[in-house]
Order: sequence, then structure tokens, then C-alpha cells
Amino acid sequence: MSQTHAVGGFIRTSRQVVNFIEAFADDLRFVGLRPRISVRKDALKLVCPTHEFNPSEYAKIGDKIRSRRLWDQREAIRAFETSSLRLLFVDGNEIDPQHIRPKVEVCRTDAEFATHRYCRLQQSVPSGPRVGRRIAALIYDVGQNRRALMGAIMLASPLYSVRARDAFLGWANRKLVKDAGLKRTMDLSLCMALPPYNELLAGKLMATLAVSSTMSKEFSTRYDEHLLAVTTTSATGLHCPIFNRIMIRPGGLYRRIGETTGYTTMILGDLTLHAARELIKVHRLARNQDITLWNTIRLIKTALRYCGINPEPFLRVGNHKGVYIALLDPRSRDRLESGDTVVRRRMISDDDAIAFWKSQILPRRVSKPETLRKIRAHKFRTLEIRHQVA
Repeated sequence: MSQTHAVGGFIRTSRQVVNFIEAFADDLRFVGLRPRISVRKDALKLVCPTHEFNPSEYAKIGDKIRSRRLWDQREAIRAFETSSLRLLFVDGNEIDPQHIRPKVEVCRTDAEFATHRYCRLQQSVPSGPRVGRRIAALIYDVGQNRRALMGAIMLASPLYSVRARDAFLGWANRKLVKDAGLKRTMDLSLCMALPPYNELLAGKLMATLAVSSTMSKEFSTRYDEHLLAVTTTSATGLHCPIFNRIMIRPGGLYRRIGETTGYTTMILGDLTLHAARELIKVHRLARNQDITLWNTIRLIKTALRYCGINPEPFLRVGNHKGVYIALLDPRSRDRLESGDTVVRRRMISDDDAIAFWKSQILPRRVSKPETLRKIRAHKFRTLEIRHQVA
């Protein structure tokens, strides 16, 4: 385990600087680091020993962060679980796999967004909050005796710099082409099948519906562009079974094109992100750009550098993850490499995505007695957490 000291220079204080440094230091303490803030007259600096976490430490940090998020959201969780929305989550004995009928609905109402946020809290591997463009959707099973939630997906603004993606699309050192391409690209930031549907490999259905007609049309309506590609990363390492062998197209819908360099914002809390935005706004660091379109890493890097702190030791503490891409049209790669657009795009319909899953994936799972036993044994479990994580 290598260890270094990340040292910031003294920076003149303002309310925004103090709020950001203190919130950031709290996040570092939470994951086991020991930052120290030094104050001299009207200036301060941050000093912190850092190290690269090994896989077991990384898993423990993930558990702590998830517990913290559940604690922070405990009032919302309690309100959700005592409301009628709780009835969207079913026990396994209420499901007949032969009658599953998926339906995609883009979130528009407060209740739908509350349900989507509750689904995100179900993730075993927590993901950091996202900023910029976002399209959230819920997938329901409308074929049972009552409407049931199957899963949730979200398309979000892509990260500005992803080495594997930029190399694959020829974007290295081509800023104008890259900027044009990013406007027609989204990142699949949430792709989850809820239990017991996850036992039926419904995650592959979520991944397919993320690039099918409902989400593509919503993107075009909101942003006046054709969606040409969706990128994503594996939450658990280099390989992700959800994205492998979705053979709705020759060669598969998603392909792995490389791996990340280990950047993560998982350790950051909402207070730190809010403080970073305020610092950037008040100190005019955005240079007339719309920071609502900035991703989380860019926000934090900008704020840390303003405070004289090298962001690399704090943000490159994650494990390496596989980078995947789904090209939504046969011409997508050519158009993204050249900066051109596609006037009309051939889309996978929701019906085609559902039919593929029901004919090629679902029957193999239903034929296994062990899968059916797991489904029938599933009972809804509350997320409420009763004790704060230290």
C-alpha cells in the first residue's frame, strides 16, 4: 500500500472555501483518511495522507457509504415505505413469470422521481450523484394481478474524459469533434433489476430498454439531438454479465472497449458537491459556462484546484472498471468520429427489446428449479436503517 501526503497551499478564505474544505475533509475522515486543516490568519490549507485502497478496503468503504446514504435518507425512506408506493414492490409468490409484461415509463411526477430515488438506494454498490442532463425511467410489470416494479434506469451526461471511449471514437486531441459527439452521447448511470426480477436476468432487459425507442425519443424531445451512443461502466470490475451477449444485434448490443483509470466520486457526499458548486459560482471559475452540464468529477477537480489541492490522489482511489458502449445506429461510430449527425436513426423498439428478452433469456431462467425457488422465497425488505454509521 503506497502512501503520500497531499498538501494544498494556503488559500485565502471565503465562506465558500471554508464550507467546501470542511465538507471535503469530513468525507475523507468518513472513509478512514486523516485530513488536517491548518489556519494562518485569513488563509487555510488542507494536508492529508492518502493511499490507494485495496479491494477489501474498497468494499468496506462501499458498505459504509451505502449505510451513510440510507441514514441521510431515512426520513424519505420511511415516508416511501409507509405510503401506497410501497405496493409497487412485490413478493416473489405474487409473480407468474409466464405473465410478465414489461412497460417503460419516463419519470415525470414527484411520486415517480421519489420511487426512482428509492430504487437507487437499493444498489449494493453505491454510485455518486450525477449532474447535467438526466433521463430517469421506471420499468413496470403490468402483466401480474397488480402493477409491480421490475427495475430502474437512468441516462445521464457522459463524463468529459474517458480514455477508452475517446480512443475508440477517435476523439483524442479533437476537442470540437468531441464536444459535438458528447451532445449525442449519454451514460447509463443506473441499470438495475429489482428483486425478484433480477433472478430472471431482467438486468439485460433494463440495459436493452435503455437504448430503445422510449428513451431515444425522450432524448430527442428534450435535447433536440439524435442519441447515437450510450456508454456505461461495470460497477464491480472489468467484466459485467448484464452487458455481455445481448444478441439483439449481430455481435451484441454492448461491447467492452477498455477500462477506467480508477477515478471515482463515490466517497463524496451531497454537502461537498453543493459546496463545490457554490465555490465555483461565487468565485466565477466557470468562465461563463453552464455548470449544470458539468459532471461531478469536473466540479470537484475545479474546486480542489482553486484551493491549491491536487485532486488526483483523492479521485483516483477507485477500482478499474470495464468501459462499455452501445452504438444505437450502424452509422453511429462514423458520425461520432467525424462530428456529423444522423438525420434519421433506426431505433430498437421497446417491443423488440421486450420480445428478445422474453424469447431468448427468460425461458432459460424459468426452466431452472433453483431460480423459481429463489423467486418464490423473496420477501420485500425495508431499507430503513436505525443507527448512524460512525
